[in-house]
Amino acid sequence: MLPLSGGADSGLTAAIIYYFANRLLEYLHRKGPQIRTEILDQLRTIFKDDTFDPYTPEEITSRILFTRYMGTQNSSKESRDRASLLAQQIGVEHQNVDISQINDSFVELIKKSMNLDPKFKVDGGSGKEDLALQNVQGRIRMVLTYLCA
Repeated sequence: MLPLSGGADSGLTAAIIYYFANRLLEYLHRKGPQIRTEILDQLRTIFKDDTFDPYTPEEITSRILFTRYMGTQNSSKESRDRASLLAQQIGVEHQNVDISQINDSFVELIKKSMNLDPKFKVDGGSGKEDLALQNVQGRIRMVLTYLCA
C-alpha cells in the first residue's frame, strides 16, 4: 500500500517499484530456462498463482502494490490527477479517498475542547496553525495507510 500524493516522494517510490518489476522481467528473459523456472516458481508461490508468467512489468506491479490518493477539500485536482495517471501508467490498482470528514472531526474537537478555531495561512491563520493543520492531515493519512495495508 502506497499513499500516492501526486508529489515527488511518493511518485519516486512508485517509480522505483516499477523499475524493480521491469528489472525482474528483464532478468527472467535473459537467464537460462532453469533459473527462469526457479524464479517463476518463487513468484508463483508468493502470488499463490501456479500460472503466473509475466510479460509486462505492470503484471508484476499489479500484484505487489496498490495506491490511494488521500485528499481533502484543500487538495488540488492537479495532484489527484498526477497520482491517478502514475498509478495507471505502472499498472496498479488506485483509489481516491476523501479524508475531509476525518480531518474536520479533529478540527471540530479542537474548536470545542480548546475554544480554538485553527486556520490555514491562506485563510488568515498563523504559521503554527497552518503547520498543525498540515500535520493532522499527514497523520490521518499515516493511520489510514496502515488500515488499508
